[in-house]
Amino acid sequence: MSFKQFAVPLQLDLRPSTWLRALIAAVHGGLIAALLLSGLKKEAVALGMAATLLSLMSAQFWVRRPASLVWREDDLWQGKLWRNKIQNAKLLPSTYQSQRLVILHLQEDTGTTWRVPVADDSVSDDTFRRLRVRLRTGTPFKEES
Repeated sequence: MSFKQFAVPLQLDLRPSTWLRALIAAVHGGLIAALLLSGLKKEAVALGMAATLLSLMSAQFWVRRPASLVWREDDLWQGKLWRNKIQNAKLLPSTYQSQRLVILHLQEDTGTTWRVPVADDSVSDDTFRRLRVRLRTGTPFKEES
């Protein structure tokens, strides 16, 4: 298998991730349980629960919004996240990568930053593998003319 197989452009058509949504819901459920068991005043618990539920709703929206990204030959990213367009974004070193999750940290020329979660079940297996290989190996292969 050659590196050219993993070369640009790399198209990511993201779909909702079941396990990431379940993880977010479990973390927020644990926070609500901790608030109920904490022994704080009712008003503080109610406020904390409301904040946790709002955060959960926001996180679920974040995970479900449609996205399409392309890692171009010039090592820049472009694409669409929900109603926003990303143009000429650089991949920042703070991008996170694990076996089941990649969080792309992108920055546009304008200074706008994006954090895009890519779970292993939100793209095809081959696309996720290609993304992880490209992130590990650095810049894509370019032939000298």
